[in-house]
Parts: sequence; C-alpha cells; structure tokens
Amino acid sequence: LQPMTAARHQHEIQSLALAVNRSGQAALSSVDSQGVGCVNIFPAGGQAGTTLRLEPCQPVNEAGWAGIDVAWQHSDEPVAAIAMHFARQICVYEGGRCIRKMRTLHAPTAITLLPQLSAGGGANIVGPSLLACAESHQVSIWDVRQGEREGVVQRIAVAPGGAPSPVHSVAWCGAGQGLVGCAGVERCVTMLDPRKWRVVHKWPSAAKYAIHTLQFSKLAPHWCYLVGLDYECVVGRWDGTNTRVMGNANSNSGGHGRAVGPDLPEKEAAGAMSFRGDGRWLGLTLAQSSQGPDASCGEQQEVAVAITQNASAYTLRAGLSS
Repeated sequence: LQPMTAARHQHEIQSLALAVNRSGQAALSSVDSQGVGCVNIFPAGGQAGTTLRLEPCQPVNEAGWAGIDVAWQHSDEPVAAIAMHFARQICVYEGGRCIRKMRTLHAPTAITLLPQLSAGGGANIVGPSLLACAESHQVSIWDVRQGEREGVVQRIAVAPGGAPSPVHSVAWCGAGQGLVGCAGVERCVTMLDPRKWRVVHKWPSAAKYAIHTLQFSKLAPHWCYLVGLDYECVVGRWDGTNTRVMGNANSNSGGHGRAVGPDLPEKEAAGAMSFRGDGRWLGLTLAQSSQGPDASCGEQQEVAVAITQNASAYTLRAGLSS
C-alpha cells in the first residue's frame, strides 16, 4: 500500500473522521491536542489528494482532548467541526476557513454534524448546518446560521445531573425521520428527536461499564454497536426488542473465540450479541455497506472494525437479507 497523502501533526492526534460524497470524493479529517485540524481530500479516481489545514479560532492554552467531524455540502466543499475540551469551544470550518466559533457551557466530550432536515421532516445529506455536542450530562444542538444564544438551539439533559454521568459518544441514527443517539457513563443508549428536542427512547443497562463509542448500523438503523471501558463489545437493538444474547461473552481467558454476527432483517430480528476482546477497546468504526458474497440473493453487508489496547483488530460482519 502506498500513502496517497500525508497530514503531519505536531501534537498527539485525538480524533479522526471520514466522509464520502455522492461523486466518490473522500474527506479524511484529523485533529490534535492543540485543536489544529487537517482535512485530506481524495478524488474519486484515486489520484493524489489535497490537504486543508484548520487552525484554531484562537490559541489554545492547555492541550487536551479534541473531537472532529466532517461532512460534504452542495458546493463540493467539506464542512468540518472541531470541539476542544479544555477550551470549551466549537469551531466550524468551510473549505478550510473558520466561519463560526461557539462557546460551550461545559467541556465538550463528543461532536457530530447532523444532516440538514427538510421541511417534511426527512434528512437531506447536503448542506449540514446543525451539529450535536456532548457537554457533561447534556447534549446540545447548535445551528451555525443562528445568531441568537451564540448558536445554541437546545440543551437536553440525558442523564441525572446530580451524579457525574457525562456523555462520551454522540451519533446520527437514520431510523425513521432521523434521530440523535448518545451514550456514556450511565451505560444507556438514549435517543433524541432533534425536531421536538426531547428524549424519545432509552435502552437501559446496554453495557456493563461506561460506554465510550456508539455507532449505528447503516443497513438496519435500529441496531447499534457499543464498546465500553471493559473487554466487551455489544451489538443490539436500541428500541427495546433485545431478548437474547449470543456470542463468546462467556470467555474468561480474554475471549479469543470466533464471533459471528447475526443477520439483521429489520422486521424479524429480535436479539443481540456480545463478545470479548483480548484487551480494553480503544475504538470502533463501521465500513460502508457493500454487497457481500451472496449479492445474487440480495444480501447486503457491513463490517465493523474494533481495536484493543493490545494492538489487536477485530472485525464483525453483519448481513441484511432482502
């Protein structure tokens, strides 16, 4: 494998994000502990890409966690949003230019760009202007175009405020007309409606320990992937239809058994699975859905990849039969 381009950071990289538009262009973004970001743009033909450097809107006095998300808009320019923990600020960039700086109430711990919502309630992939940010036990919704209240639209408490229950992960779910999902120390998957600004569903005790990564399936949006602070990775439905757990969760030696993902028919699946890795999970991501070996039978597949602190990578393949 030959690298197509290289983005060099002077400090430790904190977050990565990838977005692909309809024409096949890919934007790979990264941010370091000083809030300096890079967006690498790769053409569809596989030629060498270009790099956009994203400087913070103001100097960062203390290094720490920073999160980034990237999306494409109708002008074929990538839009990126960077959240800085200790600086308590969000910077939004369009084509490498900082177009908005917003101050958060609490130190942010996760950020994601939301698809633009049409008048009919559906989600439109082009032109993102809304973003969701995790602040302590709250999830805040921001509109880049809004001038009042510094751009914040609403703050929704998703965990008890009396006890420290910060949210560690926020993700967009394509179920129905689109929802925002979040998870954290409370060990619950909470679903928010960004139109009505309220909690619409909660999956309690989804994991044994605090959850730090939440991803929703693109093939079956009612399914989600969870990894927490222990060795366990959980795949299940957040809408309350989980009735059984299968996999190699009963391993006491690190769980080196082979985990086979379930079929995910949207209307029939009513189960969950969990398996253990050989160390604590560092992160999990989903590959784009693709046609599997049974494409002639109409089966679609997606692949989840997770990495542990022992430098082991695990892959989980899930299929959706038509």
